[in-house]
This record gives sequence, structure tokens and C-alpha cells, in this order.
Amino acid sequence: MSVLKRSLLLLSALLVACTGIPVSTDYEPDRDYSGLKTYAWKEPMKKLIINPSVDNDLMSDRIHRSVSARLTALGFTEASGDEGADFFITYNISSEDRISVNSYYGYYGYHSCWNCYGYGYGYGGYGGGRDISVRQYTVGALMIDVIDPASERLIWRGVGEKRIPKFKTPQERDLYIAEIVQAILDHFPPGKLTAAD
Repeated sequence: MSVLKRSLLLLSALLVACTGIPVSTDYEPDRDYSGLKTYAWKEPMKKLIINPSVDNDLMSDRIHRSVSARLTALGFTEASGDEGADFFITYNISSEDRISVNSYYGYYGYHSCWNCYGYGYGYGGYGGGRDISVRQYTVGALMIDVIDPASERLIWRGVGEKRIPKFKTPQERDLYIAEIVQAILDHFPPGKLTAAD
């Protein structure tokens, strides 16, 4: 498979996957965001509890690359220093174990029955019962914050969540982060998406 074809397949998978990522946003509704053109990175706040499986140097580099690439695609430019930035951007990443419980009616198949209803002769029947399936899985959450440089106040926040699969390669992790970043930043600046989206 050619590199171009592989890239197109990855891009189409990315676009399809982004539609299913739930995103919530919070922001200052009265602020004018149209003047935001340049950004600079602000280091995330130090956390008391760090999950090394999702919060490490490799993941940090991955998030920086994905966010910067997406902001560039949206028309923003990275400032050469903090003083030239219209906004600061930072992030926080976490994971949470969850349990999914599903109940369904299952058939066990044909079985013989002797005197099932008191008639004294045998015949076949079908057995069934309620089955319960319990699964544990992990969800990753990425929070992207936009901060006003003058006041150091949070002015926009986007949070996206997605189930964490069993990664086998760095490329799979890259795609996972890129999907969440795109889903979140598709809502920035506020008002870009319609209510129907």
C-alpha cells in the first residue's frame, strides 16, 4: 500500500472517528474572540496525582504536536514569545476506569425435558435466561484551556473523552490524540459550530 493511500485511509478514519467524540465547552460568552490570532504555550499546572500511562513526556510531546498542527490549520500562528501572544494555551490529561453492565435475554439451545409439566412423557424444549455482561474499560479525557495573557484568566475550555484502546504502536497513540484534539478545537473559537452540530 502506497504512503499516499495509507495517509488517505488514516485521514478518513480520523474524520469519521471525530464525529463520535463527546465534547463539552465552557467560555466567557461576552468576550470577542475574533481578535485572537497568535498563541503561546503555557505549561500545565503540576498535579498531585499523575497517571504515568497517559501523563508522560511522550504523551506531552504528542499533544503539543497535535494541538499546534490543529491551531495552524485553523489559521492561528504560534508567537515567538509570550509577549506577542493573543492567548495562552495549555492542557490537562487524565484517565478513569469505568464499568459497563449490560443485561440481555439469552437462549441456551435445545434440551430434553422429562415430566416438565406433569404429563409423564419426554419432549424437547428451549432454555433461556437473563445474562449479564460486565466489562471494565478506561476512558481518557483531554482538557484544553485558553487563557488571557493580560489577566491570566481562563477564557475558554474544551473537554473531550474517548475510550482508550489497547495501543500497539506510537502511530496509534498519535491518531488517538489527534482525533480528540480535532474534536475539541472544532469548537474553538466559540460560535464556530452551529447548534445543529
